Parts: sequence; structure tokens; C-alpha cells
Amino acid sequence: MTTVVDPSGIPIPVYNRSGQTVDFFAVTGGTSVITPITSFSQNTICVCTVTGSGTPLTEGLELPASADIGDVVQVCQDAAFSRQFTIYAPTGETINTYPSSPVGQSQRFIKVSPTSWVAA
Repeated sequence: MTTVVDPSGIPIPVYNRSGQTVDFFAVTGGTSVITPITSFSQNTICVCTVTGSGTPLTEGLELPASADIGDVVQVCQDAAFSRQFTIYAPTGETINTYPSSPVGQSQRFIKVSPTSWVAA
């Protein structure tokens, strides 16, 4: 990360997009909450813990709207959990032509165009 000072004197952090970022998320079943993923690097690894008593089919994570073409998001579940949840494309984007994709244990998503992701 580099900090750049704009003409008005305000410091603005600028992230180096190469490399990897690891983020940890909790998805709670029965809540219908969709948590956005923030992308700071070309390869983002999301470790997700699924909790709660509901079936987490509508709960999940949203791929980063700020991702560049070629960025990769790897979503992995905590080894202690094995419940399915959903990954959503940002508004106006798709995953394999659909607005969302279910995830079991692990799934990799690659941004291939300004409005399209593929699940690999």
C-alpha cells in the first residue's frame, strides 16, 4: 500500500493490486443477509464460516464490484462446516450467465469481462 496526498492535502491509500488477500466471513443461515467482498488484490481468498439454524441458501457473499478483469476470488468454507451457501454477482453482472452460484466446500470465480464472472 502507498499513501498519495491529493491536491487538497487529503491522504488517500492506494493498494498494490498484485498479490493475495485473505478475508474471513461468517454467513448465518436463516437471515437472508448478503455480505459484499472487498477486493484489494488480484487474488482474494475468502474463508467462510456458516452458522445459524436456517438453511443458508439465500445468505452468502457478493463478488467484489471493484474487481478488474482477470481478478480471482476463491471462496472456501471453514473445514468444520459443510453447509451450502450462495455467491452473488454484483448488480448488472453474472456468474456463468446466472445472477448467483451455490457453493459447497470451495469455488473459484474469475472475472472475464466487465460484466461476467466464470465459476471454475
